[in-house]
Amino acid sequence: MISALVMLIVKRKMERTLTSFDQYYRKYLCIDAERMKSGRYVFPCKRRSEPLAFFYIHHLICTEIEEKLVFSISPELAPAFEIQRKYFPDNAVNKNTLRMIDDIIFEFLPALLYSTRLMSRMTIEKKELVQKESSFQITTLSEADKTKYTSLCKNTGKKKADYLWNARVESVRAGRYFCVIKNDTIICSSFISDIDYQGANIVVSTSPEFRNKGYGKAAVRHAIEWCFSHGYRPIYLVDADNIPSVRLAESLGFKNMSSEIVVSSYEK
Repeated sequence: MISALVMLIVKRKMERTLTSFDQYYRKYLCIDAERMKSGRYVFPCKRRSEPLAFFYIHHLICTEIEEKLVFSISPELAPAFEIQRKYFPDNAVNKNTLRMIDDIIFEFLPALLYSTRLMSRMTIEKKELVQKESSFQITTLSEADKTKYTSLCKNTGKKKADYLWNARVESVRAGRYFCVIKNDTIICSSFISDIDYQGANIVVSTSPEFRNKGYGKAAVRHAIEWCFSHGYRPIYLVDADNIPSVRLAESLGFKNMSSEIVVSSYEK
């Protein structure tokens, strides 16, 4: 009885202290208020040199804050990039700005190993979560389910399959990896890959033959509920032109909070 009461108190405390999107976002981008006041909008950020969702390095994130175009960038690229920043004619996240960024980054990263994309960073408030239960059974993946995951790694050897599993095992152990399983096969999954400044990055994947049937929505709902119950803000980062994924998020109550230009590469 006492233990249950303590857990309830802790849960309510976490919910009360859920950070605002603005607080999370400025910290995630390493925005320095004094630097902004001085008219400098390039922010070196160690997080831009570290992987997101296990394998993706977001070397640069460009977005608008306080009606200014800001750049959160890996420290090693920041000095050279800041010199080029003054030549930007636009002060908005658009395709023209994307092309200019791409031309600059071309000088610093291997041309065929990075991409420059328009993305949307979405979030949801607890009161906005669309309350509609699905009939799908959602399984919280455990370490005992390793073979179910590695069986999805078709056309790969054991070493690569183990490598992909090991990259995800922290999320599995934390109880934040949710799946729909049919005939002993994972057909859809949603999990929290990273937690930064109380913002929890949600990833979703559905086998092509099972898309548009509600599986992804049901799995993401469980990921959202995990975030709220642990005091984290759900974050859904998606390519702006991935309309099915954007609609999935919007159907649950997510709203786009920031349009971004992201320079990323895939690294082992």
